[in-house]
Amino acid sequence: MVRQSRDRNARLTLCEASVCKMEQRTNDMELNATENSLMAQKEQQQLKDVIRASIQQLVQYIFPIEPVPPIPRLDYTSVSDFPIISVAVCTQVGSYICII
Repeated sequence: MVRQSRDRNARLTLCEASVCKMEQRTNDMELNATENSLMAQKEQQQLKDVIRASIQQLVQYIFPIEPVPPIPRLDYTSVSDFPIISVAVCTQVGSYICII
């Protein structure tokens, strides 16, 4: 029984060493994964910025925005101010029809 206890104790120390090595490896891998993730996010953000700028340049190239002169507004305050070509009387309804 004492011998079995010593054997188990010796195996535990060997297992403990490999467990410590595994733990160190997993911590290193986790740290590398975190760093890679941050670098990937930074690269994605830079790529988004480049794409947005390129799209804006492309839209400006394809659809150049030029100032359009304003159309003169005709202010008609009453019906009598409208330019009327001809006036016809509608006998059935009793109202005027304006043809512009």
